[in-house]
Amino acid sequence: MDESDGAQPHEQLLSDQQDGNFAPIPFQNTWGLLFFELNLKNITPKWALRALAIMLCLLNITIQVLFLYIVRFKMVEFSEDETVFDLEWWVRAPCLFMFFMAMILSAKHGWLLSMSICFCRGRESWPGQPPMPFEKLRNKWFCFFCASVPEMLLWMYTIWIGTAFLTLSKSAEEIMLNSLALVFINEVDEAIFKAATPAMIINLWHVLEVDKYWLSAGSKVETATLSYKEVALMAFEMALLVPGALLVAMLISVYPEYLFEA
Repeated sequence: MDESDGAQPHEQLLSDQQDGNFAPIPFQNTWGLLFFELNLKNITPKWALRALAIMLCLLNITIQVLFLYIVRFKMVEFSEDETVFDLEWWVRAPCLFMFFMAMILSAKHGWLLSMSICFCRGRESWPGQPPMPFEKLRNKWFCFFCASVPEMLLWMYTIWIGTAFLTLSKSAEEIMLNSLALVFINEVDEAIFKAATPAMIINLWHVLEVDKYWLSAGSKVETATLSYKEVALMAFEMALLVPGALLVAMLISVYPEYLFEA
């Protein structure tokens, strides 16, 4: 009997049996699209798709920075007037908390995950073909500095502007509307991705999962153990996801005048 008729390749068996060791797939946004396009090897037209991903990332940066500029210089007024902070802390705290939770979730499945994946092993697997494992990510430094770092900087700027925007709200109605505005700004990235990304790419990425990455340590999948990347992600979740966000929201709500003075 031919070997190809009797058994799957060894790499295919490993990939089928060890799916639990794979990292989660990054969010469907323009940064994740750039990350995916830069590391996908067997696809054409490769350079046209990469150019599309870069163009969408630049468009996303332009629109989000423009919105945040409008918020910072047209809507947020830094003032020494203490009446700005008359809004009860228990009204301000839940809005800040949910804003921080949304931003932490964005980081967890966005730049934090992509930074970890930059230094991971992985495999590219197409239907009907044996998987092609790789020990290091292609273009990892380019991905790190041109995809992960810009996303992190934009995330940090959004945190700063959004915190001031919510803290300096003068009424319950205003802070609720401001919260919705920040959610809208944070989702601009995903809206651009869904509107401009070809359906073929979305299917390859999130349905067929052509590219996958291992966060686990070890030279073989059978002996994979918890790596420092997984420990860092777990610490981020445990320390910041709920208690950290709640603590910061409470402190800013109770003592806002110490953070946003003229």
